[in-house]
Amino acid sequence: MSLRGIFTSHQGIVGERSGDFASSILYYYPTGQAQFFAISAGIPTVGAADTTFHWYEDAHISGRQACVSGGTSTTVVVADGSFYIPNQILMVEETGEYLFVTAAVNNTLTVVRGLSGTTVTSITGSHHVQLIGNAHEEASEKPVAVSQQGTPRSNLVQIFRNGWAISGTAKVIKYRTGDKLAKNKREAAMYHSEDMERSWLWGKKHVGTLNGNQFRLTDGIITQIESYGGVVRTALSNVSGTPTAGRLSMRDLGDFVRQVFAVGIKGQPQERIAYNGNNVLSVLNDMTMIEGEYKIGAAESQLGIAVTKFLTPFGTISLLTHPMMNESPVWTNELYLLHPGGLRKRMLRDTFEDMYDKSGTRANGKDADEGLMTTEGGPEVSGARAMGIYRNIQRAVASEF
Repeated sequence: MSLRGIFTSHQGIVGERSGDFASSILYYYPTGQAQFFAISAGIPTVGAADTTFHWYEDAHISGRQACVSGGTSTTVVVADGSFYIPNQILMVEETGEYLFVTAAVNNTLTVVRGLSGTTVTSITGSHHVQLIGNAHEEASEKPVAVSQQGTPRSNLVQIFRNGWAISGTAKVIKYRTGDKLAKNKREAAMYHSEDMERSWLWGKKHVGTLNGNQFRLTDGIITQIESYGGVVRTALSNVSGTPTAGRLSMRDLGDFVRQVFAVGIKGQPQERIAYNGNNVLSVLNDMTMIEGEYKIGAAESQLGIAVTKFLTPFGTISLLTHPMMNESPVWTNELYLLHPGGLRKRMLRDTFEDMYDKSGTRANGKDADEGLMTTEGGPEVSGARAMGIYRNIQRAVASEF
């Protein structure tokens, strides 16, 4: 089942918790600081075989290419001809002329001009061709096979460690605030999840040496969206005809949402989860009052996470105000539009706990119970083009046309 209030359909974030550390954070601290890490209990986890993990990403090929030259001849040069093969039908977008490909060598296409009675018009570098389909004669030979190799991606696993401790004296004293040992363990768990939260969202990949050993940082989700073709904008809308930093209109937001939703992930519904600061939520609310084209409606999830539904002509966005984003004057003005179907956790070592709390395990007979939590992993973002980042959203303005 899906997590009610976040998604109406069944996709990456699910209600059936797997019982790992992330699911316990989701269960006990649904509105805590590490909100994304908690919800990641429903995101697929894939083991990492090494400290560097790899994946390949295929993108849908639309068959559209820019022309370089052609004139009125039967030879047309395009920017990238690797997808074109004989027997394909192309349309010149700007003129409506149809072409029939008879041969393709690198970026040079040999074509029949004016197919289906269309008018032959000189092709220049300002034109584009769009693949329409293919056509073959009766008893035709097998066509040329086209194979996509995919684009290689990689990331590093990062080691996270957080400790807890309590002296022998503090352990036996009764406090009005409750069990200090349990409190220290809970706080260590929360700090552990928060450290992973920040790194998995905003981390940047790095390999170095620390104390003579390898030291690794993982690429966060935001960095991967930026690096792998996600839609990245900075608020700059017109005010009385002048582009003004920090201002956002419904028209510009709609263009951003349209561009993000124009790309989907195979087998996943067209829904997005968005993380934002309080200021962004206020700006979105102001925009709906100014123009009223979109609709905002409140919702509540099964596990107490407050979700705001932002209904657009292109799809539904589930807005979650992230507590960490309100701590930073930069992050509170940002909006991250994520597709859960493209997110995976890559774990070399799932979260585990080492305990030094009984005779024979305490270091050098130390009069204290101690322990630590360790996790080694990193995030994988597939389909970054179906995600987006909008920065410096400070104030709503009316759209200007």
